[in-house]
Amino acid sequence: MRAHLALAAVLCVTSGCLTSSLVTTGCDMAHTFGRSQRGYQWSYERNPILGKEPTGKAVAAYGALVMAGIVLVDKHLPQPYNAIFHGVVTATEMVTNTKNYNTNPDFCGIK
Repeated sequence: MRAHLALAAVLCVTSGCLTSSLVTTGCDMAHTFGRSQRGYQWSYERNPILGKEPTGKAVAAYGALVMAGIVLVDKHLPQPYNAIFHGVVTATEMVTNTKNYNTNPDFCGIK
């Protein structure tokens, strides 16, 4: 987990915190969308909001809402809380993306 936090901090500094949050969240959503298209053999979705086997439409709608929420928080949260928020989002998504890769080794939903 420390390595993920360190990498999240580096991403925030080098690419901008909003960008790192959106890219890591987008990767998670793309992976989930890809699984929704290929089926859920050997794994299931762990997001309780989406359910165990969400449809592609549900994943796309949820992903759009989450990303819009990230942008809204970015625009209204003052520093240093803004950077902390994006660091937490990026680190959380990096852990999630690592788990996604371990259960189904594709990158961001692309085989």
